[in-house]
Amino acid sequence: MDRNSNKKEAAENPNRARTFYYVNIILLCALTLISLFFALVVFFRLRTRGTDGVRKMYTEKQIRNIREAAAEKEKKDLLLRIQTSLESGQSTTRMLREIFDDSIVVVEDGRYYFYPMVDGVKKNPLAAASLVRDGDMIRYEGETPAVEIRRGVLLTDENGKVDWDRLAGSGITEVTIRAGTVTEAGFLPDSQFTRNCSSAAERELRFRMSIDLQEPAGADVLEDAADAVREMIERYGGSAGAINEESGAPEESAGTTDPSVILRILPAERLSEEMAPGAAGNGPEKSEGRESLTDTGAGDGSRSEKKWTASLKSLCGRIEDAGGAPVIGAGLYTFAARIDLESLTRYDRWLTDHEEAASFPYRFSFWEYSAEGNAEGVPASSILYVYLHIPDPEVLEE
Repeated sequence: MDRNSNKKEAAENPNRARTFYYVNIILLCALTLISLFFALVVFFRLRTRGTDGVRKMYTEKQIRNIREAAAEKEKKDLLLRIQTSLESGQSTTRMLREIFDDSIVVVEDGRYYFYPMVDGVKKNPLAAASLVRDGDMIRYEGETPAVEIRRGVLLTDENGKVDWDRLAGSGITEVTIRAGTVTEAGFLPDSQFTRNCSSAAERELRFRMSIDLQEPAGADVLEDAADAVREMIERYGGSAGAINEESGAPEESAGTTDPSVILRILPAERLSEEMAPGAAGNGPEKSEGRESLTDTGAGDGSRSEKKWTASLKSLCGRIEDAGGAPVIGAGLYTFAARIDLESLTRYDRWLTDHEEAASFPYRFSFWEYSAEGNAEGVPASSILYVYLHIPDPEVLEE
């Protein structure tokens, strides 16, 4: 067939080239769809098989070596932390609290108990053990900026008559005065309470009040305790102010008294022999049954926890009605096991822990670090604490 014949055939079939073009496109699309189909099949097979899919890429020996290497590295890192802590002279308690910074570590009779954290309670933004005791002073060794620390003393009947002029010039800027103690017999007011409040007010020193709690109490006893707070607030001014939106700290009132009222739960005289979480058959999740035997007489931790929590809620409500701002004060064991902290989460916290460093996974504003401290002008051993103002993380980011 000559060239003229080909030209003639092409002229007679003008759609032939276009047909070949479309056929090529269809074949390419089909190949793409087939490739995508097989890719999806492989993906879902790997996903449903879990680690079986990984085993197709790694041999059993390789996977075992990776796991062993990761475990060995974790072990070496932990041993290095322990060695560094011991060589620096830190106590075993501080070392364990730094390692287990997501738990509450309680020491009792030389044994250590680990309590898991509960949800719904605001976490402590400071690094574990970043607040360190140095004699009667406190150092902050963390990296969180704008942390304010003020030294304070809690005055009780045991301190007798205070030399307020010496105390005012001692550098202590925080004063808390105990109103009395809630006991099984009733509310026992401190004999020095009124005198101390008057002396502080005369020198224009801002002070707050506290109430010690030995036992969960009934309505009449709690009302007597709240009346003592109400009387001082009415006499010297001060009420629960608004919260500063920028700093997150309470606005100071114009009165002499600070609106904070510390409700300080005293340590139990005798603890249950089984303090570990989940004791008494209550299960590990609730972590109940670790209560003081003196609280219920029967070792029923769950019932005692409910009694303590109900009593605290009732007293907090009365304090708020009197114009105060309740602060829950307790030791580590009490926070972990003796009260339902999640139901009291809207109240500030006062941590009682006389160790060398404060290690508490929840946010708190007060740390009582000594019951045998020395404060100028204060007879006998003093209860020393610090007030902490820690800006919220979102405030720091701004």
